[in-house]
Amino acid sequence: MKITPIDIQQVGFGIRFRGYDRKEVDNFLDTLAQEYEALIRENQEVNEKMAAVEIQVAELRKKEALLNSTLIAAQKVVDEMKQNAQKEVNLLIKEAELKAEEITKGARDERLCLQREVQDIQRHKILFLEKIRSVLRTFEKTLELEEKDLVLSEKRDYKVG
Repeated sequence: MKITPIDIQQVGFGIRFRGYDRKEVDNFLDTLAQEYEALIRENQEVNEKMAAVEIQVAELRKKEALLNSTLIAAQKVVDEMKQNAQKEVNLLIKEAELKAEEITKGARDERLCLQREVQDIQRHKILFLEKIRSVLRTFEKTLELEEKDLVLSEKRDYKVG
């Protein structure tokens, strides 16, 4: 059974011979009722504060759960970004390697082409020199024949004259 301050104030005691002083008992009961009422109010305040704290704790737990899920999501995003960056780096490296191979192949092809051109030029030079030698020999033979003809012509003119 729950006793309230009003119950304490309204309690009545039977009077007996040589009983307690009624004023003292009433004063004590009034004091007790006031103290009990103060304790009840304090208890209510504590309960209200405790309910408010429980609400705050529940809200904080919700926020903590939200923060944890946000942190996990952010970590996943960071991991995905790292993976994507690594894939992109690998792709760029592959592209650079292919480009380097292409440039190297182009340089090799150009070198081979230049070597062929140099060989062609050397062959043309040799042919040109041979043609010049041939022309010079022809001129030399022609000169020799001209000299012989001149000598013979001079001999004939000497004999005739």
